Amino acid sequence: MIDDVLADLTGQEKQYPPPRDALSDLRELGKLYGQAVFYCTPYTDLFGLIYMDLASRSTKSGLGQFFTPQVVTDMMAKMVGH
Repeated sequence: MIDDVLADLTGQEKQYPPPRDALSDLRELGKLYGQAVFYCTPYTDLFGLIYMDLASRSTKSGLGQFFTPQVVTDMMAKMVGH
């Protein structure tokens, strides 16, 4: 992704350009992500939130992944004084 952004900024050709018919959707997704980052509290893991929401419980446990919600980790950090 960083390579794509740098290619856009410098005018270089991308190694794996996206299909032309997907460009408007990708721009819209980028815009929505930018707005989400702007309105979220600092250090919010937006991709983690999306992953936790989309991944099924069986998929996460099958991979050995169990996530703690952000509000719980915030509370734990306050409890230890950080």
